[in-house]
Amino acid sequence: MFERAGFPHVRTVVSETFDRGLAEGAAVRTATSDFVLFAQAQSYPRPGFLDALLAEVHEDRWAVIGPSIQAANPETGFARAALWILYGPWVDVRAGGAGAVPGHNSAYRRSALLSLGDSLERSLDAGALLLAELRTRGHESFLLPEACMEIVMPDTFGDFVRRIFRQGRQFAGQRRQDWSIVRRLSYAVGSPLIPLVRIARIVALLRERGHSRAAVAGLPSLMLGLMAGAAGEFVGYVAGKAEPPPATAHPR
Repeated sequence: MFERAGFPHVRTVVSETFDRGLAEGAAVRTATSDFVLFAQAQSYPRPGFLDALLAEVHEDRWAVIGPSIQAANPETGFARAALWILYGPWVDVRAGGAGAVPGHNSAYRRSALLSLGDSLERSLDAGALLLAELRTRGHESFLLPEACMEIVMPDTFGDFVRRIFRQGRQFAGQRRQDWSIVRRLSYAVGSPLIPLVRIARIVALLRERGHSRAAVAGLPSLMLGLMAGAAGEFVGYVAGKAEPPPATAHPR
């Protein structure tokens, strides 16, 4: 099928679980190119996305090259709020350069990922923590606005709350793995303050990028999403991340 579509070198890696870190780690180890791109199923690159990336990957300085982000379905308030909560720093970016990039939908130098050794799969399980681990090893990332990825955002109440809760729990559950019980509990106790800190940052970002009216109109949805995320972080710090089911539990 892939060969008929013009992709003769596609390899399929089968994972025995839905653990994202294990699946992506196996894909990295199987890949043969200098860069690998972690693309989400709900992501759609705009025209010119790959051309922009390919023009930049020859710069030896960068270990990670990340895109700007837009919502593929910006029609509802929930989708717009999810966009700014989950991807705010990369929305409507005016200029690129060295700095933070999205954990997914970014291109990673394969040698930098393999330098993580046995911790690769664990680091891949949460994109922000993967980037932090690479930074501690001296690797740099580059934001490339010309490469824009549109992502389908949750656009109903239930999907919106569930997605951001799950994201918060995943982040906290991954982050807490080597922490003492005291540190885990202290972060759990402080998690209700997260919405207050993040709402100020998001509103400032919206205003900076010319969306002052949207900042006011979107406050209820933004606060709802941030509270769901804080609840997810509380659960993650206390109980850890949700365990993925075995792949055989959901045959396709």
